[in-house]
Amino acid sequence: MANRRTPIAGGNETLLVAEDEESVMQLLLDLLESQGYRVLTARDGAEAISVLKAELGRIDLVVLDVVMPKVSGLEVVAHLRRTAPHLPILLSTGFGTAAIDPATLSLSGLAILEKPYSPYELFRSVRNLLDARAKPPPP
Repeated sequence: MANRRTPIAGGNETLLVAEDEESVMQLLLDLLESQGYRVLTARDGAEAISVLKAELGRIDLVVLDVVMPKVSGLEVVAHLRRTAPHLPILLSTGFGTAAIDPATLSLSGLAILEKPYSPYELFRSVRNLLDARAKPPPP
């Protein structure tokens, strides 16, 4: 029996993707743009913080590689929680969650996507975070 997956809706939101591996960055850019998203890019954590400062009011979700040069994805998360605490974050890691502080893992609006992942898993994670952001918090 074929594995049928529910199609994942795209969107027109703006995403910031920070990834230091050029081939992975290009693949993410192509995949996310194919779903209708506007994608801003950063090659490391320092560049991600710079883009965030310039575009903060326009960014709907941040996709961060955990391990990057200059400033790590986890350091960018800490920066974001100080400057934009409600901005959803999707952390991408090839090292599993063992290297991530449990306090970071428990942050609201944060999800982990372990490499390697499929386009379907990427689209589902992005859409789930964006949709959760749009819902008011429970009373």
